[in-house]
Amino acid sequence: AGGQRLSYRELDARIDRLAHWLTAQGVTPGSIVALNLPRSVELPVAIFAAWRAGAAYLPLEPEWPEARRAAVLADAQPAIVLDAAMLPAIDGTTDAAPAHRIALKDLAYVLYTSGSTGKPKGVAIEQGHLLNYVAAASAAMKLGNCRRWALTSSVVADLGNTALFAAFFNGACLVVAAEDEVKDADAFARFMADNEIDAIKIVPSHLEALLECASPCLPRTLVLGGEAAPRALVE
Repeated sequence: AGGQRLSYRELDARIDRLAHWLTAQGVTPGSIVALNLPRSVELPVAIFAAWRAGAAYLPLEPEWPEARRAAVLADAQPAIVLDAAMLPAIDGTTDAAPAHRIALKDLAYVLYTSGSTGKPKGVAIEQGHLLNYVAAASAAMKLGNCRRWALTSSVVADLGNTALFAAFFNGACLVVAAEDEVKDADAFARFMADNEIDAIKIVPSHLEALLECASPCLPRTLVLGGEAAPRALVE
């Protein structure tokens, strides 16, 4: 992400340190950790750390209106709300593996609907559900061939899960896009080329907007979802 680089060994150590810190803050197996984090290196670290502490993660969007954030937190009752300001305190903790062992029936994450038809509803996904999806998607679309995934969407919906978890499931590199790189077509093309991205999961309308530049750059593997893809875009 930007100038930050983590090997799998470094990623693993950071996950363990954060998992121990979460446990020290009172996070227990079966609880929920709310992640009030932007798209960043810290985001996947926090997701996996919540799991290693035995908890599920609840993604929040930092730009959400306060009323929505309050409603989601009141309903989910997380053990802790983790934000970027809290992360520096974690550096001194141990990076030994936590004692909890993840099971297929463990809760993996909770997402909330938009609430367009009333009150937002929480949807709970277990580890087994997520594993089955990622394994099936990897097999069906040969995602093991993809070595450099771009994460360009928010994780408050599950659209980005294909990129996020397919990258780690297949031992690939996940490249986290900055906010300006997914809002400007020229910046997006530079991001794709400079980082040699070969796979992306994106909403068709977002992709359409990002192709409106002089030299668009598309990856070898393009997964479209979330809405119908217009025939003109596909062609």
